[in-house]
This record gives sequence, C-alpha cells and structure tokens, in this order.
Amino acid sequence: MSTHFQLIPWCEVVHAIEVLRYEELTKDTMTYKQLIEELKKLTDEQLNMEVVIYDKDCEDSIKADSHIIIKNGQVYIGI
Repeated sequence: MSTHFQLIPWCEVVHAIEVLRYEELTKDTMTYKQLIEELKKLTDEQLNMEVVIYDKDCEDSIKADSHIIIKNGQVYIGI
C-alpha cells in the first residue's frame, strides 16, 4: 500500500496568508464612541454582566481586565 502526500504549492500558501492579512487590515472596526452607543442598547441585566472578549475566528472567549489600559496614547481593553 502506498501513501501519497500532496503538497500545497508554496505560492498558494503565501496567497492565502496575504488574503487573510488583507482582510484583517481592511475589516470594519468599532470606535469607543460606537461602543458606547452599542452599550446603551443593552438592558441593565446585560450591563451588570462581566465583560468578555469573543474571538469569532477561533470561537473562544476571555474575560476582560477590570480596568482600561492607556499606553502611549492608545486605549486598550485589557485581557
């Protein structure tokens, strides 16, 4: 019995990485002002829940830190 391995041509791998990078760099993002508007739509019960960051690409989540981080003029939600 023989096993045949198919190798993905290098140019296809590089192209796939470039497409993913382009999608990440050009996707729509949210400002903190937009975040406030979205938070105003939540119920009091939802607003009392812990803040959790959800990664839709790997379908995983992590709780946010209890404070905002400001570093070099950039604002971050810590994890």
